[in-house]
Amino acid sequence: MPLADLRADTTDAMPVLAWREGSLAHIRFNRPGARNAVDLAMARAFRVACEDLAVATDVRALILSGEGRAFLSGGDLQAMTSAIDSAAEIVDEMHSALAVLERLEFPKVAAVHGAVAGGAIGVMLAADLIVAAQDTRFNVAAALVGASPECGTTWRLPRAVGLRRALELALLCEPLSAPDAFAAGLINRVVAPAELMAEAEAIARRLAAGPPLALALTRRLLIDASERDLMAHLRAEAESFALCAASADFAEGVTAMLQKRQAHFG
Repeated sequence: MPLADLRADTTDAMPVLAWREGSLAHIRFNRPGARNAVDLAMARAFRVACEDLAVATDVRALILSGEGRAFLSGGDLQAMTSAIDSAAEIVDEMHSALAVLERLEFPKVAAVHGAVAGGAIGVMLAADLIVAAQDTRFNVAAALVGASPECGTTWRLPRAVGLRRALELALLCEPLSAPDAFAAGLINRVVAPAELMAEAEAIARRLAAGPPLALALTRRLLIDASERDLMAHLRAEAESFALCAASADFAEGVTAMLQKRQAHFG
């Protein structure tokens, strides 16, 4: 599905909606009748939406969200058991989508509500910042159906909450409320349900107005930090700073700071 200027269609006809508002892109999971349980059509549509973003040249931030009563309620169990290869194919498509999403260097915001279950934990954690409605419930859930987690959950979850907490969440599959998820470091903000999209959009627009190179390099430094020793990371920081210092945005930022005005980044 092309990344186009679409408005939300609340039917299940298009399992993923993608649209643009200037430099802000949206991807919205859209199987409200199934509480956004992931079937093969949704997984494929998500991959295509991510691939379209990869060739877009003027996107500065992305919001991931879900239509209806849930962000994502996990895999569609009926679809996964309808054919022997269905579950693996759905996971492969979701992993392909997330691999593309990971390579996108602009900031990503997840706006989550209702259920965030199964692989949805990994999808949500693929965002840089996460805003959750007060009534959101989180559950790794995989072990409840005799499966192991997917969608990057076992890679991202211990990095978000620490190994001990990740083991507890993944092995016991106990639900976590939004306040508890915030306390555990799983999400960034908790808001009233009616304020969810407004808060997510305000954050995303703030990011979209920021210096693209500096934000891209900052998020990459933070993501890669655990894979390097200190001296290697100091070199990476110096290289990133040199790239920023040579940019027009750095000149504008410094000038704006000295002139005590709002910077306007290109």
